[in-house]
Amino acid sequence: MQKDIMKITLTRNIMRLCATILIALLPHSVTAANTSEALVKDEKHNDVKSMLLIAAQNGDIKAQTLFIQRNTQANTQAQKPVIDQAKTWADNGNVSLMVWLADNYYTGNQLQKKYISAARWYIKAARKGDISAQYNLASMYIHGQGIKKNLISARDWLTLAANKDHKPSIDLLEKVNAEITELKAQWEAIKEEQRQAQLAFDKHKEQLRKAQLDVEKAKQAVKSAKKAGLAEWVKKEIGFCYSGKSKSCFDLAVANETGKITGKPEYEIAEKFYIKACDMNSYKACMNLANNYASKKFKSRSEDGTEDGFQKSFDLYKKSCAGDIEPACSYYGSLNLRFANGQKEAAWAYDKSCNLGAIESCLKVGKIYYAGKGDIDRQSGGITKDLARAKKYFISACKGGIKKACKLKIEVSKQDLELKKSALEASQKELRLLKEKQAIAEISLKEAILVKSLLASNNKFREGTAFKLIKDAPLRTDKIKITEYFSYNCKGCYLLQKNGNLEKWINAQKENIEINKIHITGMSKVLARLFYTLKKMKVGKSVHKDLFNQIDLKQPIHTKENDFLDFISRHDIDKGAFNEIYSSPEMDKKIKGKVESEKNLSFKTIPAFVVNDQYYITLGTALATKPNIPDDISKDERNRQIELRVFEIIDYLVGIEREVIKNK
Repeated sequence: MQKDIMKITLTRNIMRLCATILIALLPHSVTAANTSEALVKDEKHNDVKSMLLIAAQNGDIKAQTLFIQRNTQANTQAQKPVIDQAKTWADNGNVSLMVWLADNYYTGNQLQKKYISAARWYIKAARKGDISAQYNLASMYIHGQGIKKNLISARDWLTLAANKDHKPSIDLLEKVNAEITELKAQWEAIKEEQRQAQLAFDKHKEQLRKAQLDVEKAKQAVKSAKKAGLAEWVKKEIGFCYSGKSKSCFDLAVANETGKITGKPEYEIAEKFYIKACDMNSYKACMNLANNYASKKFKSRSEDGTEDGFQKSFDLYKKSCAGDIEPACSYYGSLNLRFANGQKEAAWAYDKSCNLGAIESCLKVGKIYYAGKGDIDRQSGGITKDLARAKKYFISACKGGIKKACKLKIEVSKQDLELKKSALEASQKELRLLKEKQAIAEISLKEAILVKSLLASNNKFREGTAFKLIKDAPLRTDKIKITEYFSYNCKGCYLLQKNGNLEKWINAQKENIEINKIHITGMSKVLARLFYTLKKMKVGKSVHKDLFNQIDLKQPIHTKENDFLDFISRHDIDKGAFNEIYSSPEMDKKIKGKVESEKNLSFKTIPAFVVNDQYYITLGTALATKPNIPDDISKDERNRQIELRVFEIIDYLVGIEREVIKNK
């Protein structure tokens, strides 16, 4: 075995040597392209192919290039393994393959055309000194293909290629240099225009500065002239203020707030004069004082040292609004809506503002009454919705030119009309329902009296023992119906169908009686769903009997969706149709409705029978009549006797109902 391994190793080394010799000799015999073409066409060169691949994998550049060439064809997209191999060898330094990849990415000949990829490979080859790559890369820089347009970079690459006497690069470099020279000249012209514009601007700026200095000198002269008179004015106004003239206090406050007296704002002095003027009911002073507290120019603090500027401004706006200062009303209304959530106060303020001529406030107060109580908007609560008042304000705002108010006016009018219409319809409906209830009550009373009379005259079975009246029963129809309430997993229900007493009773009826069966959901929603699915599919009675039997005998009937299929198959029922009905939204809705309706049932045990929606009978009520049942009979026979008593009671009640229908 060791000899075999040595033999294989020796063979591989000889093949590698031969491949190296072959590659070395190629330039002296034929061109690389011709050699590749010859190798592709001549199937006898399989050994040469192997040696070529081995040399390529050992890092021989020429072998790698020949290998890629012999595995690709012109105008045919190269396969991914060949492309990946070419990229690997190119990344390892094969410049020829870098150029091959770049050329084909650029032309789309053997690779999908991608200028970005072409530029990337041209850059790699150009950096390795390949002249054609440098030339092509420069061309891509010139035209902005796959790379940002850059004439300087193009010039640099063309210079490298031109230095190697590459004629196309020399020619193109000359054109690029000419274009760069032209662009530089244009740029210099633009810079000169900008410089001239800046000089003109600076000159104008200097002229403006000198003019401003002249203006300031003139102002100072005026101030100096007025200064002497201002001191006299302040002295005089202080005297008037303290003698009870609110206007003088107000004027002094404004002068100190604006810095008219000392050249800078004196807020503390201004605050004192505003307070004095406001206390003398100068409502403008109250509003200015509120503005300064709100903007925190005046630092108001409570007795415990905390800031209370907002509360003071709130109260002052209200006082100013009460004095018919319109802006104060607008501010006060806005503050109530934004912070205090006081719709009544906001409505009061906006109403005053509206009456003082602020059209926008008319729109706002209209909105408050339009939204009213219960609306999710912040304006809701605290005030009752009043469409009539809202409409009045919207009309005022609309006349003032607010288009939105005009639209709201129309909308309110429509709503008001709809509300009146709805109110009328509601009244009519209520009256109609009242009449219907009254008619039903009269009929029910008449029927109740008749039933009581019939039961008294024929007291074979007593109400409350053999049967029970259903509370709030619906009105009778002309057709008597018997409704059985049952469940597949109810023992009494199973025995009832097994003994056949119900079927015998139904067959014995001479007159037409409507028979209904209701599977209750309380014992099993799944079995109820099964029953109503089979009922919709109109299967025969034998299927229901088989279900009763299987469940009573504890045979495997699974109670999960789609697990009834074996049972279904035995009765030749279409599985697809069964599953579609069983799992339908319609069936979901039906079962949900049954669950809700069962909450109102008067009885709690099954089987139960309801006669004409007026009375119900159960095995328990039948047993309560103490039928003559011997003690020595079997349990099954005892159950059968109780069932027979149930149908005696049903016959009795059917007779009562026939008399009621005849005489109602």
